[in-house]
Amino acid sequence: MNRTITDEMLQKYENYLYEQEKSKATIQKYLSDLQKLVAFVDGREITKSLVIEYKEHLIEKGYKTRSINSFLVAANGFFGFME
Repeated sequence: MNRTITDEMLQKYENYLYEQEKSKATIQKYLSDLQKLVAFVDGREITKSLVIEYKEHLIEKGYKTRSINSFLVAANGFFGFME
């Protein structure tokens, strides 16, 4: 699978989360976390090494481990849905 994120994919994921009866706050959080990843990758295919680079970027920005893990959970959930 080509691991890129498009607006269409995000919309499908948002609809899926809604159908799974996730709260509005949870849906907004997941989408916000994914937007951070989209901004970082800037159109590049998302690979394991790029995710590691993203994690290091978040650490450099001062995010706490708990927040970083939350961002990665959102990304993993999204890619699991897309597969």
